Amino acid sequence: MIMTATANTGHRPEPLRIRRTDPVARFNLRVAPAERARVAQELGCALPEAIGQGAVQDACATWCLGPDEWLIHVAEAQAAALVAASA
Repeated sequence: MIMTATANTGHRPEPLRIRRTDPVARFNLRVAPAERARVAQELGCALPEAIGQGAVQDACATWCLGPDEWLIHVAEAQAAALVAASA
């Protein structure tokens, strides 16, 4: 499906492309800020420090939602491994 951007910026709008992606597993992680680096290393996913910042590392995407909270997206096939790594 192709849609056209509607924002009037004074320039010709570029096409907006929407496409289906592979299914992802979503996790909400809460961890003390002092443990962020250690947990990131164990999970194999970068955990950004700044609220609102995101990171992509291999097939793992993360977003910092708060000082001690992150949203993690991984391929469904990797979900079990991520859960095992966090145990």
